[in-house]
Amino acid sequence: MNHIEREPSTLTWATASFGHSADMSAQEKTELSTHLTQCRAGAERLVLHCAVQSLREFVAAHFMTTIVVIAALALLFRFW
Repeated sequence: MNHIEREPSTLTWATASFGHSADMSAQEKTELSTHLTQCRAGAERLVLHCAVQSLREFVAAHFMTTIVVIAALALLFRFW
């Protein structure tokens, strides 16, 4: 097995700062904060969406059982 060793001087570090400071500007920090706030708000809706989707899949997979259980509960509460 041959290993090719590079001299440390041949390794380069590339950034997208194009020679400028890589620090975040105030506008970038504000935009990032806004984005994260929107993502967190969306995550709460995503949890609810996932729960509803799971329930929908369960009911679809167990359709007849679900109908029988609902009918039994309706009869139980009707005669209670």
